Amino acid sequence: MKWRLLTAMLSVTTVTAFAGAISGTLAWYEYSTRAALSYEGTSVFNTEQLQIGLKTNYDVKLVDRLVFESNTHGTNTSDIQSYILKVDETSAFSEIVDVDENSDGVLDTTYWFVRPGQALKPEVIANYLGKTNSNYDPILGSNVLCPVTSKAHQLNDEITTLYKNPYAGENNFPLATGYEYSKVSFAFRVLSTSNSSFLPNQDVWLKDAYCKANNDTSDAIRLYIQGDRKTSTGREETHTLFNPSSDEDSFDVVAGLLDLNKDGYYDYTGSLFDKNKRTELIYGIDNQTIDSSLLHRFTSNDYENINAYEYNNINQYEDIDENSEFNTFYARHDIGTNGFVDYTGLDLPKAYYSGKNSIYPIDDHGTLSGGKILTSTSNDTLAIASLDMTIFLEGWNHSVIDQTIGYYYNLGLTFQINRVE
Repeated sequence: MKWRLLTAMLSVTTVTAFAGAISGTLAWYEYSTRAALSYEGTSVFNTEQLQIGLKTNYDVKLVDRLVFESNTHGTNTSDIQSYILKVDETSAFSEIVDVDENSDGVLDTTYWFVRPGQALKPEVIANYLGKTNSNYDPILGSNVLCPVTSKAHQLNDEITTLYKNPYAGENNFPLATGYEYSKVSFAFRVLSTSNSSFLPNQDVWLKDAYCKANNDTSDAIRLYIQGDRKTSTGREETHTLFNPSSDEDSFDVVAGLLDLNKDGYYDYTGSLFDKNKRTELIYGIDNQTIDSSLLHRFTSNDYENINAYEYNNINQYEDIDENSEFNTFYARHDIGTNGFVDYTGLDLPKAYYSGKNSIYPIDDHGTLSGGKILTSTSNDTLAIASLDMTIFLEGWNHSVIDQTIGYYYNLGLTFQINRVE
């Protein structure tokens, strides 16, 4: 599977874009290579009130600081240092803001802002990913993705861990290390047109998304978005798992029978030599707790007067017929083995995600309402909004199979703010 990831930011100011490719075996259970993530293309919209930037640790150097000079405007505390690009110099950024988060005399965080209304250029985000992400591949010259899983969770739950693939016959999901996914920390400021100051407590929404892939395989892309927004009583963290291919809130079933060794049969535990002593393995749940009355011993009689491809399709893999190739999610029940005709009596875990209809706001001539506010500018001297975005592929999604090697993805996201004076 090959994929292209395109991220469009800030409908009222800026569009940014990612691109990448996958080669080799993609099925997340037995991958041998990874998906390359790089950055490609920008464009600018019609206002300069929203400013985009990147957030890093202070010790990360995205550009040479020598082309910047100290600026005291708007930094009336000793724990904030601001630097403006010199007039006669060119740089990817127009301003650098260093922050001592805990006022201990040591700078902790840097915000790298482009000019208001401008986009992050391809080389800027590529440079950022190369210096901040552990999944950067110097040979490919870009970041890479491997299919992982978030496991079960509800809408708006915090996701603290991603998990790697199990191996055939072993119902164990090791922790992902950061080598398998990408993360971008964005920063936003909202500029007042009346006095050129930056405004606190300004909300940021996701306004629009575009996702397209060959053969409808884009459904596996997930964006986990973390922000901090204002409320009527203070501030609260936001946690949003977004599927840009889905209109409605929905879920991935994150357990089930799988064929991980590619022998055309659902995996099992038990004897290698005696099928009567084998039991199909449901990955993702504790099989020791399954009621034995739910088991069925498969015989040739099960296939009388029924289409085999339908009887075998316990995971409800889409659009199959008698000519469909077997894959991770669609295989055969081995005659003589104990197993499952369906999942009746089992409550398989689910990973819920938000769709477009619950995320997008209503736009009434520049006044936004409804939807989900993802983050807000801070109520302090900085007046900066932070937004962390983790980009990953959900391995339990049915589009993540070996047969989709070579496909491309395009993903666009648009963020928007209320118009302000």
